[in-house]
Amino acid sequence: IIVQGILYYSETASFTGSPISGGSTTGPTVALDLRTGKQIWSNPSIPQLSFAYIYNLWDPDQHGVYPAVLVASVPTSPGALTTQWNLYDANTGLSLFNVTGVPTGTTVMGPSGEPLKYVLTNTGTAAAPAWYLAQWNMSKLWQYDINPYTGGGSLSPSIINGSNLALVQQLPLPITGVSATLPNGTALPTPYGSTLLVNANIPINKTTLTQYAQPITTYDWNISMPWANTMTPSASIVAVNYGDMMLCRNGSLPTGFAATGTGTQQGPYTYFAVNLNSTKGQIGNVMWMKTYTPPAGNVSVVSEPVDFTNRVFTFSYQETMQWVGYDLDSGNQLWGPTASQSAFDYYGNPGQPTLLGVAAYGNLYVDSFSGILYAYNIKTGQLVFTYGNGGEGNSTNAGFNVFYGDYPTQIQSISNGVIYTATNEHTVPNPIYKGATYRAINATTGAEIWALSGYPSEWSTAGTEWATADGYLTCMNGYDQQVYSIGRGPSQLTVSAPDLAAASGQSVVIHGTVTDISAGTQQSQQEADFPNGVPVASDASMKDWMGYVYQQQAMPTNFTGVPVTISVIDSNGNQRPIGIATTTSAGTYSLSWMPDIPGNYTVIASFSGTNAYWPSSSMASFNVMSAHPTESPASTTAPSTADLYILPGIVAIIIVIVVVGAVLAILMLRKRP
Repeated sequence: IIVQGILYYSETASFTGSPISGGSTTGPTVALDLRTGKQIWSNPSIPQLSFAYIYNLWDPDQHGVYPAVLVASVPTSPGALTTQWNLYDANTGLSLFNVTGVPTGTTVMGPSGEPLKYVLTNTGTAAAPAWYLAQWNMSKLWQYDINPYTGGGSLSPSIINGSNLALVQQLPLPITGVSATLPNGTALPTPYGSTLLVNANIPINKTTLTQYAQPITTYDWNISMPWANTMTPSASIVAVNYGDMMLCRNGSLPTGFAATGTGTQQGPYTYFAVNLNSTKGQIGNVMWMKTYTPPAGNVSVVSEPVDFTNRVFTFSYQETMQWVGYDLDSGNQLWGPTASQSAFDYYGNPGQPTLLGVAAYGNLYVDSFSGILYAYNIKTGQLVFTYGNGGEGNSTNAGFNVFYGDYPTQIQSISNGVIYTATNEHTVPNPIYKGATYRAINATTGAEIWALSGYPSEWSTAGTEWATADGYLTCMNGYDQQVYSIGRGPSQLTVSAPDLAAASGQSVVIHGTVTDISAGTQQSQQEADFPNGVPVASDASMKDWMGYVYQQQAMPTNFTGVPVTISVIDSNGNQRPIGIATTTSAGTYSLSWMPDIPGNYTVIASFSGTNAYWPSSSMASFNVMSAHPTESPASTTAPSTADLYILPGIVAIIIVIVVVGAVLAILMLRKRP
């Protein structure tokens, strides 16, 4: 259960499920922060939880919601017409009160999220039945604004003690429960000494209530259905839509061949619709009724999803693995039977092999032992797409990993336009085979969005195994016995530029990192494996990269990083992009760039995000020096006439004199005796 960003679940108590403290057959119920995985509280006395409820108060004086409560349904006895609900504060795990006399029936969600129960009750006898249909409303456990005892105003909650019918004006907290200790060592307060039982409905005909201005009841209405008194066998509810209609059945659906040796054939069965909309007539009236002849071939007919939005209810034929669709407003057959699905889908569910269909987005989705996901248009029965029987990115072929040839696959959850499937079956072989996979598939196109190594626990009802809330998919992985919270994670970007001023005309290197800072990366194992942080990976690399980071798988050789856009604001105040760098498997990136003007620069590095990571950005700065000035040459003047002619002549005469003098000296030396 996930509510208000907190994940609640019960741990395993033992292999046998024997009762423990408080009569629970499970281990402690724990509350974890959905985003961080940190434990908020743990209580060993809370039984297996059934649902959470946020009471929406809307009256002339107050508008808003109250803190969430957790509800555990506790059966009173086998076959009992009523049960008991134990309510707990979702923020602390402390016991609030117990609700007795909750009727059994078909539960749907009301307009404010309140659980409503539609109850068929025979107040007569088998020989002289008197059938009634009632709508029980959980929100009426709280009565505000009107004091039911005096009729006067009372803005405090009116809770009725079921043991003595006393009105509790102020609820002491906690009321029941056991002492416990929070994870930080803080002791919880001692529980209140008495047990408060809140009766789910005090009948209005009790003499003790006649003195009060308003009867105390948790039923919205209770009406007679005389048409049901002559129906044999009695009606059963198939599906209900609040304020709309109730789909019912009379008689059993065909279940293959008749009993051995009887020589009888399958009998007909009847479906009918009961009005729940007062604008369309009397509530409880029959809108239509159809009796259907069993299909040929003695096949088993299985009741499948009802789509109140698109006004279709469906059946599957067990032995032939086909589908048929009927009009919810008339009971007439719309389409089918469809072509048979892959033969191995017959083994989709032990005990009663069904095809485990889920209705969503105008389609009927089916996935089973063949590993093929089928999507049918629920209005026409036309096949929209299949997934799992194609090539790369569209295959559930197991090769030699599974002796079936394909991975048996089940729908785990559908939300936000995505179908989440998993390799799954009732009893996995021992040792568990390799290659089991979680997948996210586009509900419109059938394209694979992502895949991750994993094998869930044994499945229950199709489409309800995993929880999707607050943007996260939460599931259990049987490969490592860990709870996974999967969603778009935060990233962190760093950027550095030269610490010293760069010379003009020289390139600068801008570099940094982009790392994954999700809560999972801060676990002790991941921190030890990646002391510099977990690098982000592209969407194309996520399956293998997440397996490497979290599941002890080999480091992928085909890693691709993410792009980082780098811009600058120059000294003139102009902002402009200068390039894009891609991160490496170490999470680093770099870009060389030559500034074109001197002055101060601001660097802006940004990662725009992917389907796996939220965006991040960072800034840095550097300076580019002005260019050094070039030395000017010495100044010169134009030569004069003397410089051009007289001085060179004088120099020439001097040179001649020197030469003549030297010759005479040589001759004189030669003339000596």
